Amino acid sequence: MKILALDTSGDACSVALYDARAQKLLAEERMLIERGHAEILFSQIARVTERGETSLKSIDRFAVTIGPGTFTGVRIGLAAARGFALAARKPLTGVSSLEVVAHGADAPASAVVVAAFDARRGELYVQAFQDNTTVLGPMAATPEGAAAAIADASNGAEVFIVGTGAGILRAALTSRNVRAELASGEALPRAGVLARIAATRAEAAEPVTPLYLRAPDAKLPARS
Repeated sequence: MKILALDTSGDACSVALYDARAQKLLAEERMLIERGHAEILFSQIARVTERGETSLKSIDRFAVTIGPGTFTGVRIGLAAARGFALAARKPLTGVSSLEVVAHGADAPASAVVVAAFDARRGELYVQAFQDNTTVLGPMAATPEGAAAAIADASNGAEVFIVGTGAGILRAALTSRNVRAELASGEALPRAGVLARIAATRAEAAEPVTPLYLRAPDAKLPARS
């Protein structure tokens, strides 16, 4: 089974082609970019499939990050993945961007791994896992609120944090006398990790939808 995975949820544009049967990453391309995901995504897909010697018609499953992340970025990736899956009549798997980052972290198997993104406006996006099972979130909270929830969810287990908000969350946990380590790993999602997660998932029974943890930052102008 060949999986094409896409991530445009944050400050990176990432595409990967993965052979699930061989458990082998055939090709991957990732570019750090704050804007312009739509302009480069399709050229990335073309290069990745060419390097992987695979046509879009040969893809067995598509995968995409569903957020949290930027509203525009999440919509771009999801729209592209939906379009490919619909045209090819192949399944689409959605995975939270926090789970992708947590899955790629280097941490002991028994530890609670927390993915934390800096959501700005004094908040973090967080999701915690133990043995690849969600034990908290995904949620948006202040650092103090997230630290309190993680302290309860970890139940005394080692805590390792990864993501763009890892340093902020670690400071909040330290203030609660909860020992937490910064895990090595990518702070932003990688499509290669997303593809490996998607390979383990059953076909979704419901349509894949975006994961929004709070309202958009942009506001409509007030009426005069």
